Amino acid sequence: MLKYELKIALRKLLKSKLYTSINIIGLAIGLAACLVIATIVLNDLSYDKQWKNSTRLYKIIGIQSTNHGVVETPHVYSGLAPALKRSFPEVQSFCRMEVEPEKIKFDASKEAVSLHALLAENTIWNMLDFTIIQGDPKHVKEGIDNVVITRQLRDEYYRNDNPEGKIIYKIGQSDTTKYLITGVIEDIPENTHLRSQIIVLRDYLANKSSPFNKFSGGSSPALLPQYLLLSPHTNAALFEKKLNAWYKVQGTEIFSNPSYYLQPMRDVYLRSNYTDNGATQGNINTVYVFSLVAALILLAACINYVNLSTAKAIERMREAAVSRVVGAETGHIMSRFLLEAILFFMIAFVIAAGVYSISLRFVQQYLNNVLPVTLFNNLKLFGISLVTLLFVCVATGLYPAYLLTKIKPVYALKGVVSQKPGMGVLKKGLIVSQFAIALVVLIASITINLQTRFLKNADPGYDKNNLLQVGFVKWGEKGNDFKKELLRIPGVESATRTDWYPTQGTMRVEMKDPRNDNDVLSVSFLECDVDFPKTLKLHLKSGRFFDPGRPSDDSEDSARYTKVILSDTYADLFKETSQLGKPNPDFMHIPIGIIKDFHNESFLKRESPFIITAHKNMNYAAMLIRVTPGTNSRVIISLQKLWKQYYPATTLSFNWVDDLLTSEYRKESRLGNIFNIFTSLAIVLACLGLFGLVTFTLEKRMKEIGIRKVLGASVASISGLISKDFLKLLALGTLIAAPVAWYFLNKWLENYPYRINVYWWIFALSAILMAVITLATLSFKTIKAAMANPVKSLRSE
Repeated sequence: MLKYELKIALRKLLKSKLYTSINIIGLAIGLAACLVIATIVLNDLSYDKQWKNSTRLYKIIGIQSTNHGVVETPHVYSGLAPALKRSFPEVQSFCRMEVEPEKIKFDASKEAVSLHALLAENTIWNMLDFTIIQGDPKHVKEGIDNVVITRQLRDEYYRNDNPEGKIIYKIGQSDTTKYLITGVIEDIPENTHLRSQIIVLRDYLANKSSPFNKFSGGSSPALLPQYLLLSPHTNAALFEKKLNAWYKVQGTEIFSNPSYYLQPMRDVYLRSNYTDNGATQGNINTVYVFSLVAALILLAACINYVNLSTAKAIERMREAAVSRVVGAETGHIMSRFLLEAILFFMIAFVIAAGVYSISLRFVQQYLNNVLPVTLFNNLKLFGISLVTLLFVCVATGLYPAYLLTKIKPVYALKGVVSQKPGMGVLKKGLIVSQFAIALVVLIASITINLQTRFLKNADPGYDKNNLLQVGFVKWGEKGNDFKKELLRIPGVESATRTDWYPTQGTMRVEMKDPRNDNDVLSVSFLECDVDFPKTLKLHLKSGRFFDPGRPSDDSEDSARYTKVILSDTYADLFKETSQLGKPNPDFMHIPIGIIKDFHNESFLKRESPFIITAHKNMNYAAMLIRVTPGTNSRVIISLQKLWKQYYPATTLSFNWVDDLLTSEYRKESRLGNIFNIFTSLAIVLACLGLFGLVTFTLEKRMKEIGIRKVLGASVASISGLISKDFLKLLALGTLIAAPVAWYFLNKWLENYPYRINVYWWIFALSAILMAVITLATLSFKTIKAAMANPVKSLRSE
């Protein structure tokens, strides 16, 4: 019986090729998009859940209240975790670890390769269950930094050799460090925020008596990311309270006094309100947005199917009526049409799976990340997909099947069938919903792209063009001579050594906010040489810049008070606008100039007031070089030659500042590009549905069109008559989409301290674009129908 029903269903599908094609293409697009998005979402949700002790692993996060709200940081006093282990039985183990980009030479004669290294102490083996496949890396060899490599690196660089005991080299900006390979582990999972290719084991020399331990020989507390493994059955929330109560009595008056919370390791990737350099980070809001968009695209595809199936159902009323007359039961008729729906969805799913498998490679390249959880290697995802497919299929196919069983056979056999009172409203409601979905995604796409363009093009307060950045390096005694030779290169206008460059954070100090004694203000301190303002082309508001001819401007030559340049905001807040040239005993400085605020980080973070001091002998610093437009390539060649003369043992690392700033907004650009794809899919689905509905509508109204033509109606008037109904539905869809899009986009924009407004013209432009697309879709069929010979349509009359 089932075989017979399948044959009938296939015959029906093949008979109506246009109807079948539109339905299958629409469903395949919706399902393929959902599969790709579901893969991305499930991979994001799977981060750090693979560790055996994942539910007991926590990261210590410091929190500090400032004038801009609560600031969170993953870098806390490095002695804190060992002190907690000594003081509380709830702490089973701890590890101070962080991910850093490094350049490694696996052979002294070969080029260095860039990879990510997990810097950790030997307690990492108590925390994370890596699979050791070679060597004994748990036993640290003294006198040299130990390193553990992954299977991938072993297979690539030591295919026919044993890597254990080999020496590799870390190439730094100022020196070369030897690493000893002590073991090989299985590849570190891709779905961890600690994603890396090697593990560098180091001793952090924990102070045994204080949570504020220092680096060996250092004078200030070392700040490091730290993780705890809590004992089984420990209540993390209660332990967090005990931690903070204990911390308050540790004699912290010489330090700023933050509090701490324990962030589950499973939440680090998606739910972190801080930036951890080197670590892989995502965003839970992106997961929500992607999930919502996937649901909307699938909903649009299902609306297409329901609308087209409903239109087709009216044509098939005689078939259902004959079945009823010969004794078929309602359930049997419904099951026949549900079988057709299942067949539609299964064919579409097979096509969607093919599109998914092809697109997956491109998606991974675009995300620059291997997705370990896919439809073909994860039973959970495959099962969820099939269950969702079956549910959507039944829910979508039920209404058209139910509709056919409710038509009275006596009227159906005579061909006299009118739509039920609610049927027309439902069909129009579905069309309006589809328009609204397409408009919401289109409005979101335009807004996201405008916000990204705003971030990229916003004025940072300095000239970012033709500005070259050289990474941090130990300049030594040759630094000043190198700079003099550099300035002789044709095309080099100026250069400055600095402890800051765009996108690189500065040293910050928490100070009392002069507007509120109970609040804290974060102030940035920037150190550079005297050519810094000239190189960045900063805007002077009052006073003067540092003068190379005045030795006292250099902090190393100043007597009691340091000469400083203040930002506009700092000068206003601390009432120093009128104090130029006068010593300030509270801060031990003399302000000589006030400059217009500039963004010392990206526009993703709110700028802070800052102070600039000058140093002529900066040993460890970066360099910014102002280049004459049109000489970029020649300057780089000359710079490389000069570098080899002065620093042959170190690697020259450089970037153009505008490229650095652009890379800061990579996530926003990627989100905008993905939304452009989603917008295209939503519009394609809307057009497919419109095309199918117009086709069926015109087939039913051919006699009406023929009569109008005989009575003298023009092609334009007939085309406008038919298009008018759909444009009314588009207008209603716009009224629904506009407030929804406005609300959610304003919520999304609140994440940015510097943002655009959701302008009214974005909604108008979106509606106009959709109207043009709708008319273009409609005109293809309506003009053809209006130009048809009325004799053919009226022949039976």
